Amino acid sequence: MNTPPPSPTLSCAPPPFVLLLLHHGSSSASPSSSYILDKKMYNWPFPITLTMIHMAFCSSLTVLLIKVFKFVELVSVSREMLKALMPVAVYSIGVLLNKESFKSETMTNMLSISFAARLNSTHGE
Repeated sequence: MNTPPPSPTLSCAPPPFVLLLLHHGSSSASPSSSYILDKKMYNWPFPITLTMIHMAFCSSLTVLLIKVFKFVELVSVSREMLKALMPVAVYSIGVLLNKESFKSETMTNMLSISFAARLNSTHGE
């Protein structure tokens, strides 16, 4: 009697309700920050400091979830792959912020160079 093989599942995937709670918690940071910065409520005078505190909290929570509780597997991305995509990201942000005009030739050139650099970093020279 042949039994079908079990369906592939991610062993490190957290339950959906946990993802929902994490998403809800991270999306509530913006409204809570506006209450903290509101002059009628708490009147926190340092918005950049509030952002840094929020980033430190999120970073600490990420380290705890990944390294201490082994909640998800740590995925390694090579530095070369990130460097390969950086020019496209910077150009795209410049276009979105109207600091740069979009030129299809420039984008095609950067995408082809990034693609070649990514292939080189994944397969070696």
